[in-house]
Amino acid sequence: MSSYRLTGKQLAFCKAIKLDGLNQIDSYEQAGYSMRQGRATAIANASRLMRNNNVVAWFDAFDADMLAKEVDQAIYDKKAAMAEANENMRMARELGQMGAANTASGQKQALEGLTVERRETKLVGGWDSVLDSVSQSARGLPTPDANAPVAPHQADDSEDTLH
Repeated sequence: MSSYRLTGKQLAFCKAIKLDGLNQIDSYEQAGYSMRQGRATAIANASRLMRNNNVVAWFDAFDADMLAKEVDQAIYDKKAAMAEANENMRMARELGQMGAANTASGQKQALEGLTVERRETKLVGGWDSVLDSVSQSARGLPTPDANAPVAPHQADDSEDTLH
């Protein structure tokens, strides 16, 4: 990034934006540019500086460098985790601990994206209520509201009940 012909103030402006996270006007002021002409003029000058070809090239190179570092870090992390899983699996097999070896194998599979996590979901009321609703709607009968409270059934004395 040093091959771009930036002045000291331009470089300070760029670093204030990318490294310090400042906005354009604050970066412009921190870089040492004059604010005597007024805030509106300083805002216009900071905006113009952002469109400067050398400044744009520096930002592009900075972003590319950061992306390359992130990719290198991600690759390193995956490689390190895979090496650790391999070592854990080897040690577990040497000690005859097949459960631990299988766990390490599962970790390797997860790192490679070969596993799928599955979760069981349950319906309120269970499958019976769904099947009842489907069969009732197929017959044209009204379907019960799943959230409606259900009153307990009480037998009348007049009903014949089996004892």
